Amino acid sequence: MTHFTAPFIYPDHGHLIVTTSANDMGQSWRNSMDIVWTDGAGPPLPTESVVTDFIDFLKGIQRNDCHISGARLAVWAKGNLPLADQPAYWEESLSIPCASSGTGTCFGGTSTPGTTPPGEICLLIKKHVFGRAFRAGNMFIRNSLGLENFNAPTGGPPEFVSSFAASAAAAINTWCTSKLGPHTEAADLPRYCLVHAQKLSPDLFDVFESPITSPSFARVTMHDIGRG
Repeated sequence: MTHFTAPFIYPDHGHLIVTTSANDMGQSWRNSMDIVWTDGAGPPLPTESVVTDFIDFLKGIQRNDCHISGARLAVWAKGNLPLADQPAYWEESLSIPCASSGTGTCFGGTSTPGTTPPGEICLLIKKHVFGRAFRAGNMFIRNSLGLENFNAPTGGPPEFVSSFAASAAAAINTWCTSKLGPHTEAADLPRYCLVHAQKLSPDLFDVFESPITSPSFARVTMHDIGRG
């Protein structure tokens, strides 16, 4: 635990942000992961597996009507800008096609492309942070499946159709273990983590990290695309 007065940079930590864009250029959205590296070693490069595996995770769990359009490793800082808009150690423009069904993807042959779900139906993946967790560690995966894979009970949240529920959850958990598992709490640095900044006063923060363990599927939910 370390106290910092804003504005500050949290050393040896970065915020990896991957942007996905619809192929019709209508919308873009972001997913992110905190990364910690060895003191003095410097941040991971775009070619290192802790970066490329997160991109591969997103590439294989989002539908083929979108693509990975960019990645940046932002400085983990508190100041006048939101975390996602902090200066970057590096930034790249990308054009990597996504596909959530087919060989080498999250859902394999169990799902076929269909119509895009209405609203903001997302898969909620929990990063499973233990200890002093002040951030929930949620990751919202949108544009993953087609409308035919969901039910919308009257007055209730969306859910998988019963014939798909068990296999979908198992597929997502296997995909998380395969792509994210090699960089969780027991892995060598650099690895994924979750940085917490608990406000003690208007400018004073208690800053620390928690490990990420066994990211896994929680449920289907709704999430506004504007929230990132």
